[in-house]
Amino acid sequence: MARSAKVFLLGVVVWCVAAGGASAGVVSDGKRWAAWPTGPGEVAVYDGLAAEDPRTVAVPDCPLAAVGGARVAVTCWPGLATIVDIATGARTEVDVRSSPAFEGSSWVGVGRRGLLALVRGFTGHSELHTGFDLEIGVRELDDPRRALDLDRPGLSRPLCAPLRRTATPWTDRDLPRTDPYAEMLYARPWAVEALPGGTVRAWRCGERRPRVLAKRCACSAQLGNGLVAWRGRDGVRAVDLATGRRRSWSVETGESLAVAGRTLIVWSPRSSGGVTPRLRLIRWPKPRR
Repeated sequence: MARSAKVFLLGVVVWCVAAGGASAGVVSDGKRWAAWPTGPGEVAVYDGLAAEDPRTVAVPDCPLAAVGGARVAVTCWPGLATIVDIATGARTEVDVRSSPAFEGSSWVGVGRRGLLALVRGFTGHSELHTGFDLEIGVRELDDPRRALDLDRPGLSRPLCAPLRRTATPWTDRDLPRTDPYAEMLYARPWAVEALPGGTVRAWRCGERRPRVLAKRCACSAQLGNGLVAWRGRDGVRAVDLATGRRRSWSVETGESLAVAGRTLIVWSPRSSGGVTPRLRLIRWPKPRR
C-alpha cells in the first residue's frame, strides 16, 4: 500500500506522495473536494470544508478522472466510468460508448447526480461540455440562465438575478460541437467567468457590473468557498471575494493548481531535487466577521 508523508513548511502543508502513484496529478471540484492517486487502486481524498488530513479510498486501478459530491470517478476506457461513494465505497458503473453525444469525450466532473464530459473537436476552439444525469441520461448545458451543478437533478441550477452566462464568439455552423456560452462558476452569492481572451471577472448576486480580477490571463479560474484562484504565467493568484484581499504564490514550470473550499492545492510532479510528486496545501482561513 502506498503512503504519503506530511511536512509542515512555513505554514503550508506539504504532502510528498509515494513514488509510483499520483502520476496523473490532482483533480478537484473547487467547492469542496480534491483527490489524487497514491498507488495502484487507491486515491487520497481531501475535504476542503473539514480541512482534515486526506483519507484513502479504494477505487478500480484506472486513471482518476474527477471528484465531487462526495464521490470519485475513474475511467478505465473511453466512454466508461466508475463512480465510487467516498463514505460507503459503493460503486456505480456508467457506459456511454453507444451514445454519439459522448464520442471523443473524457470525463472531467462528477457529483451526486451525474457526470460531466468534455468533447474535443479537431479545431482549437471546438470544445463542448455535455452532462450525463444518472437518472435521465444526456443533458445539454445550453441555458444561459443556469449554471452547472452536478449535485442537482438536470445537472444545473438557476443563476441569481441579473446574471446570465456570456455567449462564446464562435458559436456558428463551422463549429457545431462548441459550448454556446462561457462557463460560469457559481456558488451563491458569487459567480466567476474566465472568458476567451483571458479576462477573469466576478459578480455578486444583485450586481449588474462585474469586478475584473485579471486580464490577458491564459488561465482557468476556480471558485472555492468565497475565493477565486487561477494559475497564471508567473504564479498562482487568489482573491478573497468578500474582502478583496489578494495573495500570490510563486510556482515552478509544470506545477498545476486545484481548489477545494478555502484550500489551494499546488501539484508538483517532482519534489525539490527528486522524483517524488509533491502537493502543497495552502489553507486560507475565512475572514472573521
